[in-house]
Amino acid sequence: MNNSSLKEGAAKQLIKVDSIEQYSFDTLLSHVYHLSYRVYPSSTTDEVLQSLTLVKGKKDIKVLNEENSEMLHKNLGYIGADFGDTFLFVYSFGAGNPHPIQLIEKKTGNELLNGILVA
Repeated sequence: MNNSSLKEGAAKQLIKVDSIEQYSFDTLLSHVYHLSYRVYPSSTTDEVLQSLTLVKGKKDIKVLNEENSEMLHKNLGYIGADFGDTFLFVYSFGAGNPHPIQLIEKKTGNELLNGILVA
């Protein structure tokens, strides 16, 4: 692959990343934690990915979910409730569907409990 092909591929990736809709759900949690919405080119394929990462201050704790950027960003999940040392992370796959939920420990990003929310 020549240099101009590499530059052309990188330019296409930038255009894809710039056209991604911004994450519209609340990402702030108590005790200096938050969810960081990120869009980036895959290191193994030619697709653009999006993710939600649990962060404390400036330190990444754990990627909670990662999807192809062509998926609706709301499918990554959102904060259902904040309980201090833990929070409820909810996955949404469309109106009326049951929503998988996880109780996540903020310090480690580990799942403590999981279930299904039917609204």
